[in-house]
Amino acid sequence: MFDTLFGGPVAANDNFRKCIECGGNIAPSSKRGPKPSRCDACKHPPVFTDWKCAHCEKEITGRRRKFCDSTCRDDSRKKPRQPKLLRQKPERQLISGNCLRCGGEFTGVPGKIFCSKNCARRYGEQGRDRHRNAQERECKWCSATFKRNPNAKDKALFCSRDCGHEYLRASADLVKVAKFTVFRPRCAVCDKPFTANGATAKFCSNECRAAIASDKARARYAANDNVDRSPRPCAECGSVFSPSYGEKIRKFCGGKCSKRNGRRTGKLKREAMLRAAYVENVDPIKVFDRDKWKCQICGVKTPRKLRGTLDDKAPELDHIMPLALGGAHSYFNTQCACRKCNAHKSDTPPAQPNLFAMVA
Repeated sequence: MFDTLFGGPVAANDNFRKCIECGGNIAPSSKRGPKPSRCDACKHPPVFTDWKCAHCEKEITGRRRKFCDSTCRDDSRKKPRQPKLLRQKPERQLISGNCLRCGGEFTGVPGKIFCSKNCARRYGEQGRDRHRNAQERECKWCSATFKRNPNAKDKALFCSRDCGHEYLRASADLVKVAKFTVFRPRCAVCDKPFTANGATAKFCSNECRAAIASDKARARYAANDNVDRSPRPCAECGSVFSPSYGEKIRKFCGGKCSKRNGRRTGKLKREAMLRAAYVENVDPIKVFDRDKWKCQICGVKTPRKLRGTLDDKAPELDHIMPLALGGAHSYFNTQCACRKCNAHKSDTPPAQPNLFAMVA
């Protein structure tokens, strides 16, 4: 395949190309890599002679640039050194006063209180002597005798800082120390004294604050409770109870009856799974309530109070079509029977079997 580039037929994969700057021909190259997009003239521009260095103002030959060499570039970046100006310090304002120790007059700068260093040193020694010669006092916490300058921050009430801190922890009243006040109220939840920043603090920690907030929320939700909590009989033992707020179990009087009912229901289901083809969760109490606590074989009443006893009238769950003969463990195939009839029937089939006895 041939192409007509630059006035003559050449191969399509040849290196002849057009320059993107001047549109001239690009000479073929044997080097590997991407094809050049500019010719040699555009790749190496001519030398400019009318370009000057921005620092030394000399003419630059070659490519266009701002400085002629690196020395001019570095010198231009440096800040010009300026001569130091001779500054005259302002004259200090002097004051006259009396020395705090000897009472003599002196002249000095503002804030000076002694006429010399000797007076300042002796004034400090005099203060230490005044502390040593202070009168004896009794600690307000441990009753120990000590000497303290009465101008101290804690008004010389305690012999040490530890005694002062112990007094603040044990005191529930306001203790005024120097120019600040320490509040020691009692917590509204745990009734323990604590150190507070203000007089309106009520709780010693975030745990106590969260506990009182939880109690308020519980009381608020209980006041708006609209769940039926009327007295009702327990589904297991039959005793009358009223469910209180927060209880999840509302069918049984307690956790003991709930576990007993669950174990019995699960036991019947596990036994039925070994024999029956169809098994579902059957609650015996529901079956007894459906049959009005009356034996469906002989018609005798089976009171709830006899449940679980060896009496002949004790209510028991009976399968109409026995499990041994393929009966289903479902509400359709169960009935209330007294203990005597259930034992006499055993695993014999009924005279008129139920149509739904074999299936759900």
